[in-house]
Amino acid sequence: MVEDIVHEATYPYPPAEVWRALTTREALNAWLMDSDFQEATVGHRFAFRDKPRIGWDGISRCEVLEVVPERKLVLAFGIEGDARSATKVHWELEPTADGGTRVRFRHSGFGGLKGWLMRAGMDQGWGGMVRHSIPYVLAQMRAGRVPTKDETTEVRKRGLRGDHQAQKARA
Repeated sequence: MVEDIVHEATYPYPPAEVWRALTTREALNAWLMDSDFQEATVGHRFAFRDKPRIGWDGISRCEVLEVVPERKLVLAFGIEGDARSATKVHWELEPTADGGTRVRFRHSGFGGLKGWLMRAGMDQGWGGMVRHSIPYVLAQMRAGRVPTKDETTEVRKRGLRGDHQAQKARA
C-alpha cells in the first residue's frame, strides 16, 4: 500500500463556513475542479471534470460515503463502477477555541505502481489547495462572492511558488 496524502491547516473561519467551501458546487468549482456536485448526502454520485492528461480522461467520478455536517466528509474518489475500487478523500473539521477550524485532509487507498504515480502527482496539488486555494475561497465567500477558478488557480500557483522559494531559502 502507498502512503496516504495528508495535509492539515487551521483557518480563521468557523466550521459552518469551511463546510460550505467543501460542500457547495460553486465553491468546489472555484478551488478544486468543475463538478456536477449537488449535495453532501451519503450515496450522492457526481463527477469532477478537468482537462484530460496522459493516463486520465479528465473525469473523476465520486460518491459521498460519509457525512457528519460541519465535522466530516468522506468521498470515494475516482470510482469506476464500484465505490470500493476508488481512493478515499477524507475531510475532518474541528472547531478551535478562537472560533476557527482545524482541517485535516487525507487521501487514502493508493495501491501499486499506478497508486504511487497518482500519489506523487496529487500530493503537491492537494497541499496547495489546502494551504492556499481553500483559504482564498473562504475569504472571498465571506466578502460575498465566489471567485473564479482562474483567480483561485493563480493564488495557488503564487502560493506554491512562494513555498518553493521559502524551502530553497531554508536549504
